Amino acid sequence: MQKTIKIPAKINLYLDVVSRMENGYHELESVMQSVDIFDIVTLTASRGKGNTEVIAREGKSEKTLGLPQPKNTAYRAAKLFAETFPYAKNADGLCAAECDFKIELIKNIPSEAGLGGASADAAAVLMILCDMFSAGISTDELAMLGAKIGADVPFCIKRGTMLARGIGEKLERMTRLPTMHMLIAKPFSENISTPAAFAEIDARGLCRKSGDISAFCAALESGDIKAAAALSLNKFEKILPYGSAVFAIKETMLACGAHIAQMSGSGSAVFGIFENASDFRRAEKALKKTAWLYPCHTVSDEAELYFEDIDLQ
Repeated sequence: MQKTIKIPAKINLYLDVVSRMENGYHELESVMQSVDIFDIVTLTASRGKGNTEVIAREGKSEKTLGLPQPKNTAYRAAKLFAETFPYAKNADGLCAAECDFKIELIKNIPSEAGLGGASADAAAVLMILCDMFSAGISTDELAMLGAKIGADVPFCIKRGTMLARGIGEKLERMTRLPTMHMLIAKPFSENISTPAAFAEIDARGLCRKSGDISAFCAALESGDIKAAAALSLNKFEKILPYGSAVFAIKETMLACGAHIAQMSGSGSAVFGIFENASDFRRAEKALKKTAWLYPCHTVSDEAELYFEDIDLQ
């Protein structure tokens, strides 16, 4: 039995690290938004001995990517589901615990970019397995299961526009935003490790509330993008080194007319929100020699994810 799903990337329209908890995790305040850059995840379940294999390739490339299997989020998601619902059965009458899972990832969401690619893959695996094996749990319950894998997994399951608190697992749906035209740029020269970024936040004593997320949400939901831009922040920008390519990309986007230009997550990708096509094209032209570019739009939680027939090339 096989199912395929496309799963969208996320951006952080607002991201603050407000405290460090006793267990070492960080409490966040964030507004998260799905965008139409998709990983494509295909899962095949067959009778076996509980083995899981993950194969990944980048975009249209035929070359496979090397993955540390036990640490890979898609691998962990499959194992977690089988351990949690070992006796759930699929249409072939097979229990999850007696199946081998083969997971194929087509990676269009760039890594080490702050766009949630690894979390999206884990979310996709959980969603496929929940559907394939009729687990009988709600989306909220599936999201809580996903939180055991990573802080962004619950959002990637629910998608759309969400206010996130806690470590990212406390989600509140916001008013759906109108379609926004965005350009995401990931610098050629800069990758950022999320664990290293949090460690630097700790080292610099930056685990404290820095902004007014309520005011940001109010501005965003009222449609006042300029007011939202003035209130937006990403705490991780404070730890970037002088001369970071992130700042150069932001400056270019703003100079080209972006309403908001900001790093997403712990970086290093920057998104810009543009009102008109001419500004968007100017930014594309200005950045094409320094960054990978991903034109995209906001997508809602109701966007279709499953495919009957799909060109996996």
